[in-house]
Order: sequence, then structure tokens, then C-alpha cells
Amino acid sequence: MIGAMHMAVFLVTAVLAAIPAYYFLRRTDEGRARSAIAYLSGFSFGIAAFLMLPTRDVVLSQSALLAAFTGPVLGMMRARYMRRRREMKKLRRKAQREVAAQG
Repeated sequence: MIGAMHMAVFLVTAVLAAIPAYYFLRRTDEGRARSAIAYLSGFSFGIAAFLMLPTRDVVLSQSALLAAFTGPVLGMMRARYMRRRREMKKLRRKAQREVAAQG
């Protein structure tokens, strides 16, 4: 059974892994390898967080490794969602300006 400590380690490691991936995709606009670089930077932060664990508990290590793998994906999904919202907002403003200019 997973305890509170395992969940806390998972969440902390996942957030630390998601932050670089989120900011990399959120701040850059172009590039073909952008998502791969974002994932690898987040994964490396997650592995660094895993290596900082002061315990040798196997289940804690497994939860931290799982978070290192999944954290960057969550950060990338959040960045794409925020980017899509921003683009839709720009399109709505442009459509409102065109309607106001016509009418």
C-alpha cells in the first residue's frame, strides 16, 4: 500500500520535473526539437531530484523514478494547454475587432 510519504515524494519529484518542461515549451515559439528538449530537461531535473533523496527505501525510489518519467509529460501538457488558450484569446480579439470595424 502506498503511504503518504510515497505520495509526497512522487508529487515533489513530479513538480520538479515538470517545471523546466513547462517553461521551455511556454516560452519558446519555434523549433522542431522543442518538445524533445523540454522532456529531456525535465527528465534530468527529475533524476537529479531522485538522486537527492536521502533514503534507500526501494518503494520511495520507485515512486521518484516514476515521477521523473511522468512529470515532464504533465508539464508539457500544461504548457500546450496554456498556449492554446492564449492563441484562442488572440483569435477572439481579432474577430471582435473585425466585427467592430465592419459594423
